[in-house]
Amino acid sequence: MNGAPGRPRGAPTASPQHRLDARGVPPILVSNALHDPATGYPWAVSVSRQLGRSGVLLTYEGHGHGSVTNGPCMENAVDGYLTGLALPPRGTSCRALGSVNAPGSPPRRLP
Repeated sequence: MNGAPGRPRGAPTASPQHRLDARGVPPILVSNALHDPATGYPWAVSVSRQLGRSGVLLTYEGHGHGSVTNGPCMENAVDGYLTGLALPPRGTSCRALGSVNAPGSPPRRLP
C-alpha cells in the first residue's frame, strides 16, 4: 500500500496481503452485499474461494454495508450459522429489499 498515513511513499507494509490458510478450520460464513461501498463483492468472492470447503458466501443482492439484518433471508442464514454453525447451501443469495424497514426486519434508521 503506497501513501499510507505516516509512511513514506513506496515503503513496504508491515503486514502485506497473503492467501488465506484455512486448513482444518470449522465452517465459515462470509456474507456480503453485491453493492457494498466499503467491502467490494469481488473481495468476498475471493475470500470464500480461498477458504475452500470451509467457506460459503451468502450474497445479499442489494446495496449497503452490513447487510446481515436486511430481511428474514439474511437473518435466518446468519442466525443458523451463529447458533449452530449451519451453513446455507453454496450459491445462496437473498433478494434485495425495497425498503430499509421491510416486514420481518427490525426497524433501522438510516445514518
